[in-house]
Amino acid sequence: MNYPLPSKKPIVKTLSKLMLTRRLRALGKEDAFWAILDNDPVLYREFILAQEIRTNDPMFTVKAPQLKAALGLTDEQFNDLVKP
Repeated sequence: MNYPLPSKKPIVKTLSKLMLTRRLRALGKEDAFWAILDNDPVLYREFILAQEIRTNDPMFTVKAPQLKAALGLTDEQFNDLVKP
């Protein structure tokens, strides 16, 4: 009898807003990031109120693809951006 393999839990990455901002600045994307937040009041409020950024947060999982595209980041750059 075959049993399904247990599914892997996704690796949750957590980083501070300061670290995210510094990484965006290093990529020359900080102003673009704030422009995105300025155009999305809900995302702006969530970012301001957050203590940290967690990749398993529902807001992050919904908005991450849009942020990556709007910032013009590759998958590798985006993964580097949110690494712990």
